[in-house]
Amino acid sequence: MVLSSEWAKGVIESIFSMYSQRLFNQTNGIEIESLSEHEINRVAALYSQKYQKLAQNLLGKYCHIKVLEFTISIKGYMIKPCITEQVIRVSPLFVQIVQELEQISNDVKANLKTEPVDTKKKSLKPTFTIAHSRQGTSQNELARSKTGVVKKSPTSQFDNLLTTLDTLFDERLVFLPKQLELKRTAILSTICKCILKALLESTRTAKLGQSDYHQLQLDLAYIKLNYWDFLEEKILEKLIDQVLASASVVADEEYSPLDSLVIDKILS
Repeated sequence: MVLSSEWAKGVIESIFSMYSQRLFNQTNGIEIESLSEHEINRVAALYSQKYQKLAQNLLGKYCHIKVLEFTISIKGYMIKPCITEQVIRVSPLFVQIVQELEQISNDVKANLKTEPVDTKKKSLKPTFTIAHSRQGTSQNELARSKTGVVKKSPTSQFDNLLTTLDTLFDERLVFLPKQLELKRTAILSTICKCILKALLESTRTAKLGQSDYHQLQLDLAYIKLNYWDFLEEKILEKLIDQVLASASVVADEEYSPLDSLVIDKILS
């Protein structure tokens, strides 16, 4: 990303240099300083906008590449051999991903205008522990459709079908859109969703042992602790619950969850 930004800046500097020479030639050797200040500012603003657009496009491509890297890493994480030892630490993969998210966040800040701080969100405290859920989201809870309209629990076969279709589309792995909303929170939120959905897709075919399941619980608790600032809390909790529920469904036997006190102790 740094190299891309430096390359973009170099391109703009070259353009300014060529444009200055062209102005000098067109005015038969008249010094550029003799041109109107308005004309110089207009040209400077024009190329400044082009640089910003180029930098933002590079940022978008950079985020796409990182999401693909995360997805490949997560697939490898889920097909690892079953572990038998006691869970004592967060998987290095997710520690690395959180660190890279911080780097992406810094890159976004450097390339986009600073966003106002949401003091209300900053005052919230994340929940450290992850509640065990085998059934996932209850059918009695409200279901939100793709259109954003909230509808109550299905009361007919037709409504039930629509809800099922909505759920299937919501849960499928969706990579970053071609055009990212150019805001730090929007970009980081989208990346976090992609990471969790990649994890959800992988758990559908993974066969986890008891220790594997405990490791997944701990890693999800770590994710929740570090992603809550980037992703809406309800969406974050729903995705995490779905991952745990999916892992439980494909397991050969029902596993007892890792004690929440153990999770808190490791994360602290």
